[in-house]
Amino acid sequence: MKTILVSRLSSIERAVTFFLGIYLIAASPHVLADTKNSTPQLEITSVEVIQSDSSSTQLMINGVGIDNGAIPWVTLGGSYLYVCGTCYSDSYILAEADNNVPAGDYRIVVKTGSAEKDYDSYDFTLGAVGPQGEPGIDGAPGLTGADGEQGLTGAHGAQGLTGADGAQGLTGADGEQGLTGADGEQGLPGEQGSPGTGQTINLTIDPVQFPGIVAQNFNALFPDVELNSVKVEIPSVCNGGQVVIINGPAIETQVVEGFDGAGNPFNDSGLSQELPLVFEVITPTPDDGSIPNCSSTLQAYFDGYVPGSEPAPIELIITRTAGDEAFRWNLFRFQPESSTPGLVGQRFTFSQLDGPDNLMRIVRIGGIESRSNISFNPVTDKRVEISGVNELYPAVIEATDRRLTLVYDYSESTGIWSWASEIATSGTTGAGKRSISVVTVIPDGPSVQEISRVNYFECFPVKFEQFAGFVQDLQIKERLIIDCSLSTPGVY
Repeated sequence: MKTILVSRLSSIERAVTFFLGIYLIAASPHVLADTKNSTPQLEITSVEVIQSDSSSTQLMINGVGIDNGAIPWVTLGGSYLYVCGTCYSDSYILAEADNNVPAGDYRIVVKTGSAEKDYDSYDFTLGAVGPQGEPGIDGAPGLTGADGEQGLTGAHGAQGLTGADGAQGLTGADGEQGLTGADGEQGLPGEQGSPGTGQTINLTIDPVQFPGIVAQNFNALFPDVELNSVKVEIPSVCNGGQVVIINGPAIETQVVEGFDGAGNPFNDSGLSQELPLVFEVITPTPDDGSIPNCSSTLQAYFDGYVPGSEPAPIELIITRTAGDEAFRWNLFRFQPESSTPGLVGQRFTFSQLDGPDNLMRIVRIGGIESRSNISFNPVTDKRVEISGVNELYPAVIEATDRRLTLVYDYSESTGIWSWASEIATSGTTGAGKRSISVVTVIPDGPSVQEISRVNYFECFPVKFEQFAGFVQDLQIKERLIIDCSLSTPGVY
């Protein structure tokens, strides 16, 4: 029987729904099309309890091969569970029972079609696990196997000759002391300069105060109160306090290096890990109490936290220009790690309680809206065509023969978070790899003209992060690092 540890989550997590928009854009004829295999075998890999109380029980069913074009049919111990039309993808199902389900052993059955590959079941324990049973009686010892034959002793290799020591070189004689040169004549005084209008500031950056900067190989970004301030909600700790993000929501996926039959690089994804969340509480806050100062309550939370216990969920709320909510980041099982003085207030660091695995504990609710006014900066941007994801104009920060680093703004980032989270949970074996073209274009009247391109194959994201623009959706900056097996220039 498969047994999972069930933890009770807060009311915030009950409201988590997934709205992952993936926009399918026709790939350029210069890009090799990805081959679509037939629907894979349905497999349930784990089950988590999102909510379990007197009103309902909500289960998160993780797996592969779930999306077969219709709403999955789910039963728990023979009873049907409700699944809404947007509560599933190829890697998960969010199912709900109408009443509280008592603790005990259950079997979940999922069907997505009539074929044998469209069926799977999963046994798990809901609630506390029973006490350990008494040990059974020891079995009789097995018969002693016959001794194997003695292997032949290998021949000793010949002793190498010891090389002769080199002769000691002679010590050179000290050179004579050179004569002291005569003093030069006093130069004439320079003219009086005009009064300056600026001010010089000498500042030494302490890397310890900027976690992740050195490891990420990016320029140090000082906390910008205007650009990176955001509302944070932590149940019973901070309700709507304003903070400045230092390290935002980010996930990194392991690259498992490999080779194909011809000896060419052929990498796959491994385990994934959510990176630390770091923010500073802005002080002072307005006297009218319109923005709560959560510095003292956060410090009390850090001081009283028991390492290893279930931490409170964290929500970061990004707003539109009008002030209404655009979307929010939900972060689960991020435990208090350190509290130190920062640049604009007290700095708080949260790290993931669990080690590397293939379970996502960062959820974006609300998604990124598709915009028609695509940004294109001819100096830094290129047209990037990702099969099955998008065809937009991010800034290309790095482009080697097998590695791409792209920076998207708000109007361009549709689909990249969905792709990164799908690889983090299902891996390249479940989610597959994609082909990419990086196209150099120049403005040509109302449109652009292509002048060159490089095609990348067998690609998958290895890191995603929102690193700036938390104050407003239009200012969002998101970084995506992609690993590929090979690249070739386009043919013209």
